[in-house]
Amino acid sequence: MKKAARLIIDTNILVAATHNRAGPSFALMQCVRQGALRMCCSPALFLEYEDVLKRPTQMAVSGLASEDIDAILNELASLIEPVATHYT
Repeated sequence: MKKAARLIIDTNILVAATHNRAGPSFALMQCVRQGALRMCCSPALFLEYEDVLKRPTQMAVSGLASEDIDAILNELASLIEPVATHYT
């Protein structure tokens, strides 16, 4: 069985996916949902996702409520491979 490629998704990709269901960012996130790609994420990056997606300006553009963002993040949390960051 072939292992899924691992990648780190920058916050702007996740934001774009919530703004446009027909765009490439949404398609990329669908690949993550389907297991074709394995998303890696640090706790700090995940908190950044939440912070940015819940900004009033972002919610207005996406048309999503806070509860919708929570549902997206909960599903995403179940799919990601956690990674630790090490600072020197």
